[in-house]
Amino acid sequence: MKYFRFGQIPENEKSLNWFRLSFDEQSDVSFALSMGDDLENALWKARVDENREGLFENGVSVFKADKNGMPVIENLQQLASMAARIGKAAYTMTGEEVGKGTDGEPIIRNISEITEASATTQALEEKVVEVLEANYTRIEKLDYTSSEIYIGAGSVCYKGCEYFDPVDGWNTAIGYHAYR
Repeated sequence: MKYFRFGQIPENEKSLNWFRLSFDEQSDVSFALSMGDDLENALWKARVDENREGLFENGVSVFKADKNGMPVIENLQQLASMAARIGKAAYTMTGEEVGKGTDGEPIIRNISEITEASATTQALEEKVVEVLEANYTRIEKLDYTSSEIYIGAGSVCYKGCEYFDPVDGWNTAIGYHAYR
């Protein structure tokens, strides 16, 4: 099976579980990573104990890839995760699925066949809209347009539209406890 991932594959084949970090730690780690630090240094600068229980997933966090190499989105948490990463380097790969991550996404190990993803920023943004349109029954135009996704109480805003009334079966749970 093919998988889709934003960002490099960690050398230890273990993704950081961002929900195990406080908001301040998330901000500090994100800043250090954006300044070019590797994850180990970013965690050190944020004073995060790398031995903290549950800090790392049991493998690498990915999306399933469809036949066109695009990420498969199975719930709102995954959609928000993908939308926040559009524009970052992306890859497709194969691997052995070993579990589910915090977003309900596949976790893989023994990764091979890594190639740069062919999905463009525009195609990924269109994918977000496609998933929203397929999973919400009421859509209203907004007076503004933003490429940021905003999840509110009972609705989702993206690219100048607000989406209401999820279809039956669309999981709208958000946050750490959503998939535990």
